[in-house]
Amino acid sequence: MMKLPTDDDELEAEFGSNLNQNQEESNNLLSGSGGFHENDYESQAPFWIVSPIVTIIAWMRYFYMYRRIEFILGIILSISIFLALTGAIVEIEGYETGPHHKHAIVHDYSGIQSKMELNSGDIDHWCFDGKDDTCPMCADPLVPSTSQGNDWRGAFLRNIHQAKDAMNEKEFDVVFLGDGITEERSGALGGVVGDELKPIKDVFDSQFSKNNGGKYDGLAMGIEGNTSPNLLWRIMRKEVPMDLKSKIFWITIGENDLTTTMCSEQVTVMGILRVVEELHEMRPESTIVINSILPKATSGHGKTLDGTFIHNKYYDAIKQVNGRLEKFASKQGNRVRFFDADTIFVRKTRGKTSMKRELFSDTFHPNAEGHRLWGEAQIKVITNILANLEPDDKVNLPSEVESSSEVESSSGVESLSEAYDEEYYDYYYDGDDVILDLYDLWGDDWY
Repeated sequence: MMKLPTDDDELEAEFGSNLNQNQEESNNLLSGSGGFHENDYESQAPFWIVSPIVTIIAWMRYFYMYRRIEFILGIILSISIFLALTGAIVEIEGYETGPHHKHAIVHDYSGIQSKMELNSGDIDHWCFDGKDDTCPMCADPLVPSTSQGNDWRGAFLRNIHQAKDAMNEKEFDVVFLGDGITEERSGALGGVVGDELKPIKDVFDSQFSKNNGGKYDGLAMGIEGNTSPNLLWRIMRKEVPMDLKSKIFWITIGENDLTTTMCSEQVTVMGILRVVEELHEMRPESTIVINSILPKATSGHGKTLDGTFIHNKYYDAIKQVNGRLEKFASKQGNRVRFFDADTIFVRKTRGKTSMKRELFSDTFHPNAEGHRLWGEAQIKVITNILANLEPDDKVNLPSEVESSSEVESSSGVESLSEAYDEEYYDYYYDGDDVILDLYDLWGDDWY
């Protein structure tokens, strides 16, 4: 039982005793004889750090429990703002925001009737960015040139080999010429046959081989990475020999001119028209179809081409080139047609234009389903062209063109028939089907 002090002296004595006891306990704590050390407080997280963290966690738990919808929307908004500020969305989706590339083609080439009407001196600027010295890989669009890819020689020889075997068997309804998109239809890329391309080849054979149930006979000859000057070189170097007869030649070229060698829109248009005129001069009885340049994404994820604050850097350039080619074809009568592939590969919804992801295997190569839909549309165009041919129309080359010295000189050999005699054919492959060096075939003529 506690004893109460009876006077001031007892009260002062009791108070002093308690005070001394508390002081002694405090000294023990500080001296390490018990309780916390003096450094223990310093080892703990500072209060100004712990307090905000605890507060944030408490608020998050509160909102998650009682304001769950607002909480989730807030998280989404915060992440979106973070990605927008850091540019992560642009990097992942391949978009370009703000002002985008746009350089108009000043010259009108719609009335061109001959390769002689094309003049490289009319080029306003050579490069994709509007300059003249930032695209060292961009070649003169009117001069044939060899490819800069590593596997083009093998692919070129493979095409010649296919042409020789095929022309001895049949007359084709359509021959497809172009870059890697066309080469994939033959089941190869860079001259190398790949199992991953078999679905595309199967689709092509089912549509353009009568022996496999196709409506027409077609031949696909493309080379990965080729530009228009590269295709021009191939045409003038026997890839399309005079004995290879076809009612229609279908050209798919220009993608690499714009997006690989970074040539301007004008240079790209001139290069494609140069190919058309050269081919028409060699095959005046055939119809030439210019396929529109397919859209290309700037990354493997983003397929949006145009929309509010969103622009694909190639889209406007591709549209300009396709527009000029379509205008050119519209004034050429039956000798040249234009095919707009955007109706197959591009989707427009709610003010946004985008590539159909489900039809592409990468940024611009169509997959098997894309090739199937593309081929179905091409068959309709081919049917229309063949239906409009006069009964007397023939695809046999006139004798005066066949013996033309100009054609012979452009081939790089004395006579075009030399390209396909037995001795020449034996040079294509050795006993193990290994492609030989082209220099061994033609020597200095190759260059």
